[in-house]
Amino acid sequence: MAVWKYDGGKDSVLQVNREGYANCSTSNPIEECSDGNTTVKLDRPGPFYFISEAKGHCEKGQKAIVVVTSQQIHGNFSCRV
Repeated sequence: MAVWKYDGGKDSVLQVNREGYANCSTSNPIEECSDGNTTVKLDRPGPFYFISEAKGHCEKGQKAIVVVTSQQIHGNFSCRV
């Protein structure tokens, strides 16, 4: 599980594909949360790509790759409200 806490009024967390991560592209996210308390349940092995949606933040390094190695996991992406 990954958790992000941030100012939801000023930013959001986007789950993107590898290309979106490499290019800091916010145009076609897989998932988007802007509630300020984002929890991601990593539901499959492999890489998950996340970037900040706030202008210029991803380009300044506000992005992350999470690699899951175990196949015994369950869950989904959700915004806690």
